[in-house]
Amino acid sequence: MLGLIFAATVIFGSSVGRDLKKIATQFAVGFGLGLLSSLHIYEVCVYLFPGDTVQYETDYQIVIPGRISENSRRCKAWLKIKDPNTHRWIDICTTPSDLDAQRKRGMNAIWVNAYTNTVGSYIINYAFIYK
Repeated sequence: MLGLIFAATVIFGSSVGRDLKKIATQFAVGFGLGLLSSLHIYEVCVYLFPGDTVQYETDYQIVIPGRISENSRRCKAWLKIKDPNTHRWIDICTTPSDLDAQRKRGMNAIWVNAYTNTVGSYIINYAFIYK
């Protein structure tokens, strides 16, 4: 939709320079901006919509070595936290040294402070605990 708006500004905006190349370029720029802004719309809605702060105890998994993350860097380790509100696993990029500093032997659960609403939830902070 944004691509069409950008292309329309070239078509209807001025009488000079209405060639197909300019229209296609403006459409591509608008399409690209629209695509980039819509990639993280889910996370933005979670942050902006009203909701509640909740605390809960849940399970976790540690994945070492980490997979390639969405911003094209390699994580040393992934902390996967089970979210009971959305019934999904939330991935947190971390390092093994950070995990060793936070977690002691026998800690088999995690205490989570999270913000949740009808769209989803995000983790505010977490701490490893004994179950």
